[in-house]
Order: sequence, then C-alpha cells, then structure tokens
Amino acid sequence: MADEALTWGWMHWVGLASWPEIIAWADGWIMQLEQWPNELTEISLYARARDADMSQALRDLSRAGRPEEAAKLLVGRMLARLDAGDNPHELIYRLCQLSQTKFERPYVFLPDNLSDAIYALELHSESIDPEYGWLKRDAATDTLWLRQEAYRILSGLI
Repeated sequence: MADEALTWGWMHWVGLASWPEIIAWADGWIMQLEQWPNELTEISLYARARDADMSQALRDLSRAGRPEEAAKLLVGRMLARLDAGDNPHELIYRLCQLSQTKFERPYVFLPDNLSDAIYALELHSESIDPEYGWLKRDAATDTLWLRQEAYRILSGLI
C-alpha cells in the first residue's frame, strides 16, 4: 500500500494523477481490508481537490514506501498510458519534472535508474521537437518512434 501511495503521490505532484483517481484507489483498499490506516479514511472522505488533510494523508501513507518498488509501479502506469495512446512528449515532460524537482518536494526522490531513463527520453523528445528539435523529420513518424523508444527504455526498468 505504501509503495502505491508513493507512486500516486509522485504522479499527482506532476499532474499525472487526479484526486478522483487517488480517492478511487483509497476506496479500493478500504473495500479489501478489515482494518485500514486512518490516512485511507482521510483520503476517501475528504474528497475536495485542495484539501490539505488529504494531501498530508497521502504523504503520510507514502513515507513507508520503497522508492524502487514505487518506481516500478510508476513505470507500469506510464507504459499503460503509452498503450492507451497518451502523447509520449507530454508523459516525458511530466516525468522530467518529477526527476528535476529537488527542493520543497513532499515525496522522496526517484531512484537513479529511473531518473537516468527519463533524462535519456527527454533528450530524444527534444531532438524531434517540431519547432526547436535538431532532427527535422515527419512529426507523426517521430512521435511513433518516441512512443516506441519510451516503451523500450521504460520496459527495461521493470
């Protein structure tokens, strides 16, 4: 549960997860357990998007999370989003924010191997940027290539 909380925290921190998704996750755990941490109740009951208690509850749950395991869950979610057709440029941009945020962050840092993979994908993404990239090719072909490259690199982490 703590690993999942850390993954949700990372995703929410950079805009890849919404509070309704996090509430559904908490509700799912509540339905499975006979007894559950108070933090799950906080998340489930305080369904206001800007509720500080809800944010604190997620941070408290994530403290016992193992970054290496949470990173595998994060990678799995990103691969699912690529499969669903999400824009790889946007996913890489969001993940890059997560790697670069070093100050005043509520969650632990990403493991080095995931940060390194994200930086490699960012370089690929920048190289094919339609406006500023140094590789001038067809945008649709480049996006497909980036999707495949993101899938290849991220799959290697789990």
